Amino acid sequence: MKKIKAINQFVPALEKCDAIGNYALALQKYFKKLGYLSDIYTHTYDEDCRNDRIDYEIYKPGPEDLLFYHHSIGSPIADYVSQLDCAKAMIYHNITPARFYAPYCPSIANILKNGREGLKRLKNRFLINIGDSGYNTEELKDLGFKNLYTLPILLSFENLNDRSFDKSVLKKIIKKSKNILFVGRIVPNKKITDLVKAFYFYNKFINNDSHLFIVGDNKIKIYAAEIKLLIDYLSLGDKVTLTGKVSDRQLYSYYKIADIFLCMSEHEGFGLPPLEAMHMQVPVIAYGSTAITETLGGSGILFTRKDYPRIAELINLVLTDSDLKADIISGQNERLSYFSRENFEEKLNHILNILGS
Repeated sequence: MKKIKAINQFVPALEKCDAIGNYALALQKYFKKLGYLSDIYTHTYDEDCRNDRIDYEIYKPGPEDLLFYHHSIGSPIADYVSQLDCAKAMIYHNITPARFYAPYCPSIANILKNGREGLKRLKNRFLINIGDSGYNTEELKDLGFKNLYTLPILLSFENLNDRSFDKSVLKKIIKKSKNILFVGRIVPNKKITDLVKAFYFYNKFINNDSHLFIVGDNKIKIYAAEIKLLIDYLSLGDKVTLTGKVSDRQLYSYYKIADIFLCMSEHEGFGLPPLEAMHMQVPVIAYGSTAITETLGGSGILFTRKDYPRIAELINLVLTDSDLKADIISGQNERLSYFSRENFEEKLNHILNILGS
């Protein structure tokens, strides 16, 4: 077996509030625990990650280096890494189809399009190719990639443990109100407008003592404006809260006050927030698209048609049937065991043994 001293990662963009960024940071922590040197090289980053990364262009591979490249968007890192002469693997996180962004932000749509086109050029450039879900691994297979493995995201939930309530969140709580929650970036593929429409039917025709909290960072102003226009048109201004980016303590508080986690997303390569909700003992109701069905693994409640009145009735059923709610939470807890650290480390160690042989 070849001696490996350093396991480095390349990520197009490192953001701590992003599932891929957190995944890379968790992997780095595990590699260091095993005794390897480990750095993260990026193209772009947010300020919270300034001290956690190195500019990718200064990297020079050593003879005892192993490299993991995270592919999730168009980036000059892709071509740079593919040319490096060292042992390397690719982790594929999927790329949102450009069609979701085209009406709102053509520049991002173009980056996404280039990322998908660039993915094809990465075939045969890596020793192994890893999907962070079976859905992503299957996409690689369809594109002709070989030596495929699936390595689910390592879940730690450290950001949600042992927190106290944030006072700014407590001020928004209305006594006896049923709180519907969504957590995720405010982007077109998440279908935030569909969340608002489903909530409208629940709030107006079933339970007016309800509130929708949409928790996530917004970087596409036109899409945010569309959401706000819809909220105003449906006269939900005092019933829907768009929080913007929140702290870990605030995120914990929103999960604690949530009665239901509702997801209407139409494209997910994995889907971390539903698992966070499961960890926080919040029943999950989700549209069964892309990798969401696999992520939930038979737990929670999935629907396959966006029939808003029926979704509202489904929300009401879960919130009024305590036995059903308990069964859902029990099933979710069982599903979480699949994402245990032990299972993750076993799969990762298998991959490391292959790369080091």
